[in-house]
Amino acid sequence: MAEKIHTIIIEDRKKLTLSGVNDVERFDENTAVIYTSAGSLMIKGRSLNVSGLDTDTGEMTVSGEISAIAYGNREKREKTGFFASLFR
Repeated sequence: MAEKIHTIIIEDRKKLTLSGVNDVERFDENTAVIYTSAGSLMIKGRSLNVSGLDTDTGEMTVSGEISAIAYGNREKREKTGFFASLFR
């Protein structure tokens, strides 16, 4: 299976559209930790909400007040997050 292409589109710091999402490790109203084809991604903000998630295509939409985005490791990781456990 081909690696998903990772993109980010931010609209007015209120809507974040991601592609290339492999797994969501953690998500609450202030922080999201997401694993993408480009590595781990941490999103910080207030009143964060997942307004769309398609596990087949790897697309995700986050809304709220986005204050920071930071990438972590690019290493591949074994799927062990919440959504991975749902779809075993």
